[in-house]
Amino acid sequence: MRRHLMGAVLLPLVLSLAAIPQAQADPPSDALAYDSFDAVTYNPESPSGTELPVNRAYTFITPTSSPLDTSAFSVQTGEAETTANHNGCLVAPGEAAYAGRTAWVRFDPAVDGNLLVRAITPGYDSVMILHQTSDVPWGQADLSTLQATECASNDPAAGNETIGSCNGTPCLAVTAELAYYVQVGGRCASSTDPTTCSAPDVPGGSTRVEVRFVPDDSDGDGVPDTQDQCVGGVVGGVNGAGCPDADGDGLADTDDACPSLAGNPDPPFDGCPEGPVPPDPDGPVDVTIVALDGNRFNTREIDVKLHLNWPQGATSAVASNGDGAFRPIPLQAVVPWKLEPSSKSETREVKVVFSGSAPTERDRDTITLDPVAPRLAQSFLLRTASGWNLALKMTDDRTGVRRVRVLDASGDSIAGRVFCAPRAGCLLIREGRFKGLGPQPTAALVQDAAGNQRRVRLVARQSSCSGNEHTVLSKLNVGRVGCFFVGERITRSEAREYDWPDAELRLRRLSKRVFRVQQLAA
Repeated sequence: MRRHLMGAVLLPLVLSLAAIPQAQADPPSDALAYDSFDAVTYNPESPSGTELPVNRAYTFITPTSSPLDTSAFSVQTGEAETTANHNGCLVAPGEAAYAGRTAWVRFDPAVDGNLLVRAITPGYDSVMILHQTSDVPWGQADLSTLQATECASNDPAAGNETIGSCNGTPCLAVTAELAYYVQVGGRCASSTDPTTCSAPDVPGGSTRVEVRFVPDDSDGDGVPDTQDQCVGGVVGGVNGAGCPDADGDGLADTDDACPSLAGNPDPPFDGCPEGPVPPDPDGPVDVTIVALDGNRFNTREIDVKLHLNWPQGATSAVASNGDGAFRPIPLQAVVPWKLEPSSKSETREVKVVFSGSAPTERDRDTITLDPVAPRLAQSFLLRTASGWNLALKMTDDRTGVRRVRVLDASGDSIAGRVFCAPRAGCLLIREGRFKGLGPQPTAALVQDAAGNQRRVRLVARQSSCSGNEHTVLSKLNVGRVGCFFVGERITRSEAREYDWPDAELRLRRLSKRVFRVQQLAA
């Protein structure tokens, strides 16, 4: 049965033992485990139950509030004098001492150092023996392999027995290649007859065991000599290998890409800070200019947003309007930005450079800055028998005409047309014709792909056609009309100009060059 006392702590190596606080443990529920060899370790233990060898200054002591009671312990098979004499030792030349009602505690150093052990037995005279054996895993040692190294039975009265103390400082040299066992028991009645250790009058009672360990540290940098790869460090200024580490991130200054700034010691950071997590860690480095209305291709305002995705390890970014004058920007998914202003439509470029522990990376993007509203170059509004007919010719200087809305006198939309999708290229010149509108159009609202819009007043025209003629709008020229009557013969060029899908003109082909007006819609 194994038992590990919770509450032991690994402590940073210190120069003075007085600075090492004592670890306190909860009382074990199976205190009788101390009666069995190799059942209890004073080392820390991993969550999986594996003993963790100690590689730092360390102390552990049985709590005052819950000492062991050895009065029911015994000398187990394998440790008695009749077999291997593992419960006896020489306390002076020619003078032996034997222990009965023995308790066992294991300690396993991971590095060379100095040990102090103490048995506190205020109610009885005790004997303490320190054994060593090869460093086998906890629970797998054999009593037959033990070698007694030190013995203490100097206090004939009830009190303390101590091994390895130099004015209270650990000074018994121990090595990482060995494991150590502290054996404590009541002093047997005879120093020559070990069988008295089985007598019922062998003392026992309240028992506390203390273990203190200080690793060898020649240069005093807090790293044990057996793990120290650099000489001459100072406490708090070295990494786990004892090499200078000014920023304390665990990577030696000689290997640290950012020696004065704590970071991640693993590649690709190499001691530099990881920086904020990018919006898309697996995506490419990217900057995208987006207008305030969400348009990624055109903007009518200089105020835009930069959508960023930076590389892992970037800690800073700078941006420029393509003029080489960079200024810092925050590393965040969306950053407000101002483009270089212009009174005319021009392409604008933004460059962003990301820097940090990873290699410097950069990206650029462009957007069209169009501060100029589109124009209604020409309009023709005419009342016909079928209602109001309207022809419009619209132009834009850069991003293209996207849509038009026709408004009545109340400002309500009575007709409209979208000429291109938001992400598609829009033509700079567009024409639109509307037939048979009910309310009289009074204005047209023209919008370009950047979101600029212009409202233009519409003025009705008078027809110059005679009474029996009908007015038809040209499909080739917004400002031109034709006058036609049923039965009239017209040329091929006239037919091409006035025979458009929504026109009132219906023709019949007489020859390659001659057409007859067959119908004029009412």
